[in-house]
Amino acid sequence: MKKRSISIIASLVICFSSSFLTACKKTENTPKATVYDELADTYCDYSVKTGNPPAVIPDVTDKSVLKSVPKDGERPSNVILRFKSGKILDKNGNEIADFGQFFTDTLKGKIIPVFYLADDRAADDLLDFYDKKLYITDASVMSSDPAIVKKVRQKLPSLRGMICFKDGLDAYEIVKTLSLNEATVAVLSQSDATSEKVAYIQARFKTVWTVAESSDKISLYDCVGSGTYGVITDDFGAAYDVIESYDKYGLTRANFCVAHRGLPDDYNENSVSGISAALKAGATHVETDGYLTTDNEIVLMHDSTIDRTTDGNGEIESMSLAELRRYKLDLHGSEEIPVFEDIVPLFANTDAVLVFELKTSNVKLVDELKKRLDKLDFYKNIVIVAFSESGHKRVREVLPEVPAAYLSNDCTIDGLPEILKTAGKYNAAIDVAYSQLSPDHNKMLAARGFVGWYWTYEDASSTIIAQREGYAGITSNTADICKDFIRFVTGIKNSPATLAVGDEIELECTDYCGNKVTAAGTVFFLTDNGDEYEVIAVVKNAVHPTMSRFYTLLYTKKLTFKKTA
Repeated sequence: MKKRSISIIASLVICFSSSFLTACKKTENTPKATVYDELADTYCDYSVKTGNPPAVIPDVTDKSVLKSVPKDGERPSNVILRFKSGKILDKNGNEIADFGQFFTDTLKGKIIPVFYLADDRAADDLLDFYDKKLYITDASVMSSDPAIVKKVRQKLPSLRGMICFKDGLDAYEIVKTLSLNEATVAVLSQSDATSEKVAYIQARFKTVWTVAESSDKISLYDCVGSGTYGVITDDFGAAYDVIESYDKYGLTRANFCVAHRGLPDDYNENSVSGISAALKAGATHVETDGYLTTDNEIVLMHDSTIDRTTDGNGEIESMSLAELRRYKLDLHGSEEIPVFEDIVPLFANTDAVLVFELKTSNVKLVDELKKRLDKLDFYKNIVIVAFSESGHKRVREVLPEVPAAYLSNDCTIDGLPEILKTAGKYNAAIDVAYSQLSPDHNKMLAARGFVGWYWTYEDASSTIIAQREGYAGITSNTADICKDFIRFVTGIKNSPATLAVGDEIELECTDYCGNKVTAAGTVFFLTDNGDEYEVIAVVKNAVHPTMSRFYTLLYTKKLTFKKTA
């Protein structure tokens, strides 16, 4: 493994933050365990140039893999450990190390442990270990049995939940299973983790980690190019080699473009016309806001009053729908104030996602929302966001299968422990204001199994910069600019008989509007298997019309095709 400089980002290490420690410490009746409340300084090498690299995670299957995880030098962000009775086991169930000693010698403050639990006995052992020995707040629990993850998460909400899925399971069923069992991360095999499937899951506030079939470059490129947020491998050095080969502004996944209240620069906020226009322009998500009228109708409006956006005035929650409908939205033309049912048909036959924000403190809105989701069968295309903990509590009680994200104004590194605590409590993703955001913060979230969702970018220029930096979920007032970009690479248009790295080729692609398009591409890496090529192809989008500077967006795709005669 080649030598690399290590960048230790001091601000990422939070040493026993008093607020986080208080929140996550054991209750007074369980004082036996030592509380380790420090966030790991997850490895972040500046030689990794891409804006959105996946986390690199070795799966400890035997002693040799365990020994490859060093105390110093290059290291992974997470390590998967088969845990039972305080010991680390190999894949055959044989003891290979004492966890407590390995944590002290290697993991402490540097690498996040992921406890893989094979059965219910292992889950009980972990709970007992946390009760009596060591309470680690920056850690995750993983299992192939969703019930085991749920059991541990309900006792230890500071742990992130991860579920390993069998191949071929429907993407929505994966999202639903994760939500119902208090989990954030879906672990998929390389063959099952297609770009489209990964994007579907991650668009719904969940994260995908992918198990590499081998440590060969073609396999690792395939994993990275799927858009996954984590690559599980027994050779994390090889994974870093692959990730470091990307261009400075190369992206391993396309961004999610969240239309903030529709397209408010040109249409009325939270209007049928604005939401419809955003979806037609290729937005992957539309964010809207909800309040409850006196007659229990869900009205879409950002403010608690109609004063700013209509030709009337008054508090929404003091009026019936009939009273509200005396007035019209009038920021851009004149149209009716919509209710929830008015916009649901706009999402028919699409994978677009409605990001529904609970604006009101009246948690009865959640109950009314459930009635409509049941009636309209709209569970596949909705996620919920909220600032209030009371709102999140009610969502978990009434709509546990619907993914949710915790909204926060504090996205500083210092504020992250409290955000992680709240998100863990409600099995929520993290959706934060971008004003204090940094790429380091984004990578720190990714290392902990979170897709980064950020709001609100006011103009096209700032939105493009956010895309270039690789931020996953970008809530913007100008989400319609996404129509100018390629979202997926799907194939090579005219497969040549011979091919070499650097060759220019035509790629079949899909844009954000779902159109099949052809784009200029380049061979980035290939393997010649005799009668066929395995190719890593890239497509580069050049300058955006709203920007004066040039940059590239790089999307990667493994393509296998037979040679022509």
